[in-house]
Amino acid sequence: MESRKRLRPKFLHRLVWKGALVLLVGLGIWGCAAVATEQEGRKPMTAAVSAGPSLTISPAVVEYKRKVKVLIAGSGFQPKQEVGLRIELGGVMSDISYMVRPAAVTNEYGAFASVWELDPEIRSKMLKPTVYTLRAVDADGKILDSAPLVFCDAKAKKKIPACDLIATPEKAEPKKKK
Repeated sequence: MESRKRLRPKFLHRLVWKGALVLLVGLGIWGCAAVATEQEGRKPMTAAVSAGPSLTISPAVVEYKRKVKVLIAGSGFQPKQEVGLRIELGGVMSDISYMVRPAAVTNEYGAFASVWELDPEIRSKMLKPTVYTLRAVDADGKILDSAPLVFCDAKAKKKIPACDLIATPEKAEPKKKK
């Protein structure tokens, strides 16, 4: 139990709990407003107001090695929309929509989830250990949202600050003094 606490940075743990609390409070307020309008004889709200498309990558900080899987998910898009996914590979903006499984097509609620398995991109060194921006685009190429993606290489000379979030065996267990 003690080693699990060391793997999770305190700020990340607090951030998750604060986010969950904000979500629960928001849902509670929305539910109370729907009940109040129904009691007043007005029709309740049928859908939450969306701020627009949202793209999420998990994990956002990825170890730079072959066969790593990255979950790419989105919500707030149009129902049944084909979402293009673009990232700069080898200095060229590239469409990776065909590299993810299943295809990035939203459901009837405007959400999707796909997995990108990074193998040829690592082997051919098209991706380097650095920070990238993954973009979600519509059929016309208009950027709908973007999210950062960080690749970390433990052997790299130039370290990226976000790479400290990855729990490696060396970080998980402190060296014992003899």
